[in-house]
Amino acid sequence: PQITVDPGEVETNMVFAGLPEGAAAPLQKHLLDRGILINRGEPQIRLVTHLDCGVDEIDLFVEEVQGFFA
Repeated sequence: PQITVDPGEVETNMVFAGLPEGAAAPLQKHLLDRGILINRGEPQIRLVTHLDCGVDEIDLFVEEVQGFFA
């Protein structure tokens, strides 16, 4: 897998995900070009959903991340 998440650690609307080395900056740009903002670090990114973010937006995010790593 390209992104790793420990579901046992997820207790809020924040998810910390591990990325392959060097992937955070290109992924951030890819998503920003599509109107999706993420905070990045290396090798981990922090994902936070907004109160008004629904299933459709989450699905779009997942599709865009999958497209990036395809």
